[in-house]
Amino acid sequence: MNPSPAELTSQVAALDDGRAIAALHLILERQGQPLDPIDLRDAQDHLEQALHQPGIRQLAEPDPAATPGALARTALNHLAATGQATTDLIQHAITRAAPPAQRDPVTLAVGALALYAFRTEITLRRDPEQGWTFQLHTKPLSDTALARILSQLLGTFGNR
Repeated sequence: MNPSPAELTSQVAALDDGRAIAALHLILERQGQPLDPIDLRDAQDHLEQALHQPGIRQLAEPDPAATPGALARTALNHLAATGQATTDLIQHAITRAAPPAQRDPVTLAVGALALYAFRTEITLRRDPEQGWTFQLHTKPLSDTALARILSQLLGTFGNR
């Protein structure tokens, strides 16, 4: 039996950081996202460069409590809420996800995984004059959700 949206949210919230990251990776992999470790690392590097662009901190304050796992849980909840991943797939990923090793490429590139989860709303683009920047699409992503994800990205990776 499928859990209700509230039950699924509770299950996601109960995941430790490692299992949340592993579940997000599993879902994106099942959805056919390119999750090559080198590509993930490149996307992670681009994300970190974009977080240092002028004006980005005017959009959201860094979340001091942000962790890679909290970012993964936010992405999982987004996938569930927007229907981008079925309840069955999320439930399967939660129960099957084994925590990755501490230095696993997936753990190191959780920001890239979050970007993939939000890929229809947030993309990175290369500007020859400014470097890597965010291109934000406001379609289904509420201002609150956008502020939350940016706050977690800044809190997790903005001080590197």
